[in-house]
This record gives sequence, structure tokens and C-alpha cells, in this order.
Amino acid sequence: MKSPEQWSNEVVENIIKEVVSLNELKILKFCISNKVADFIKLVNMNLCMCLSEATSLQSFMERSSGRNIQSIRFFQIFIGCQNLEHPEIPDFVKYERYIKYCNGAGSNFPALDVLAQANAFELVNHKDIKHLSDFGIASLKKVLGCLVESCDTIEAIVGTVDSAEPVLLNLEDLYIKNLPRYSYMKIAELLFSVLIDVLQNKTVTN
Repeated sequence: MKSPEQWSNEVVENIIKEVVSLNELKILKFCISNKVADFIKLVNMNLCMCLSEATSLQSFMERSSGRNIQSIRFFQIFIGCQNLEHPEIPDFVKYERYIKYCNGAGSNFPALDVLAQANAFELVNHKDIKHLSDFGIASLKKVLGCLVESCDTIEAIVGTVDSAEPVLLNLEDLYIKNLPRYSYMKIAELLFSVLIDVLQNKTVTN
């Protein structure tokens, strides 16, 4: 396609649905004026994706013949991001399953089964989410490294609305940038509550 006006997420999703069942397909690129807009690369069960919309990720996973996210050993997924070459999480290469979600809206992440396998998650410039738990506590249990940046409406990261089990129970590294409505005074209290839960779980296990 030669112009953005010809481009739509519907076009991308329709093409993905048509070709994703090809078991030997390794690279799929969508270009505007010779510039790559969206791409999918799957080689030796290592997946790298750059997509304009999260719904394209769901289309890919639903239509992939004989593939599921549990069988993919390593993935890097960028959704709505302008620059996939610069993840913000320090030492992000230590994480085998990484998702960066930019410029999203609403709390309905359309591929929760993929998010549930991620051990690193970046949420950048989300328009209206208030609590990270809105994505679902179960979908964030494996996250070890998390960055939340420029999400103007977010009020809670580790805590939940109903004081149920905390989000990000296995979190090791947390990075917070430019959150105007987030009370940074809560951080110590929330992380302390998570630590207590972790220690209690280990005590019960032992």
C-alpha cells in the first residue's frame, strides 16, 4: 500500500486470518511506502511481532494452525508502539517472554492467554485504565519485570479495588514513570503487602 489512507486494521486482520494457517510461513510484513508498518516473524518457535492493534494478535493466535502460546519458547510482542528497538525495562533481554503495549484504551486486552505467559510487561501511554488489575490478576501472575509509563489515569499498580490477592505476585522489578494520578507514597505499603503474602505462601509451602 502506498498511503496510510488505504490502510486499516481490518485489512491487516483479514490477511493474517488468510495466511496464518500456513505452517511453513516464517515472516509476514505489511508496508506503507516501503516502510514496515506491521510484521510477524516466527522462526524455531521464537516469535517477534510488531502490530498496530492488539486485536491482530488475537487473530494470529486464534488462527495459528497447531500453535499455541505455551509452545512458543521466546517472544517479543510490541503493540501500538512507535519504536520496537528500545524497550524501557533495563536488562529486558533477560526476559524470555516480553510484551510492550502502547497507546491502548479500555481494559479488555484481547489476548489474555498471551499476556498470562509474559514474564515482562510494559504499559505505556494507556488512555484510561485505572488499575493494573483491570487486565485480570491471573493474566499477570508470571510477570517478573514491569514498567508503567505515562498512563494518566492509573491509580493502582500492585493493589486491587476489592483488596483481593495482589497483582504481580511474583514481581521482581518495577519501574514507574510519569504517572500524575498515582500516589507514590503507596508504593512502600503495597510492596510490603506483596512481600508479606510471598513470605506467607513460602511458609505454607515449606
